[in-house]
Amino acid sequence: MTNRIRSTDVDNNMTPDASARLLPLTWFHPRPKETIGLPGDAFVLTFPVSAMDVHLLSKDNDESQFGFGHVELGDRFVLTIRLQMGGLQVYWVGDMTDPEIWAAIDSWKRARHVPIMFEVESPQRRERLVGVMPVSGIAFPQEVRRNPDRAPTVHTWHDLKSLADSGLLQVQATTDIPGIPLRHVLSSAILTKRLEPFVNQRPPVRKPVPIKTHWVPAQ
Repeated sequence: MTNRIRSTDVDNNMTPDASARLLPLTWFHPRPKETIGLPGDAFVLTFPVSAMDVHLLSKDNDESQFGFGHVELGDRFVLTIRLQMGGLQVYWVGDMTDPEIWAAIDSWKRARHVPIMFEVESPQRRERLVGVMPVSGIAFPQEVRRNPDRAPTVHTWHDLKSLADSGLLQVQATTDIPGIPLRHVLSSAILTKRLEPFVNQRPPVRKPVPIKTHWVPAQ
């Protein structure tokens, strides 16, 4: 990452979120100093980290790799974002046609960087670790699937959450940095505004859906 992940000042009224989010830089007061120079319309990609896993971010993770992929989840495509820092790999999974996700990706293209914030879930620590990843050389082949928009259902959020929590991504994960084996893999679903109404709804029972994964690393 262009900035090593580090602790940053946080608003005492902010509370950790159990899901990954996309937050505009204008939402932060004050703005994390690592993001100074980025356009105000850039989105911050957040990731929840448990207190027991936060030590994984403090190791020497100078070498990094970043890119996008997708998973075929039944008849729906799921966008995957993957960051590897040293032996730690982090997955985000989101609805491929969600306008909020593509607005964030468009903002990263304009900024040529992705601001990333790891949020420690423990309210006692209230710690956020921030870094900025360059993306100017990354291809976006998944863009062909951003349209048409598919309205979400109760299954959409729960499928994303189930995929992130299932351990499947961890089982299939391979290192993106030659010579550096994976030691830990973390994953989280991206909760957008239009998925919020489904978080507390129980989806109807249905047959399991087949899963196929695809990955395109950074160029």
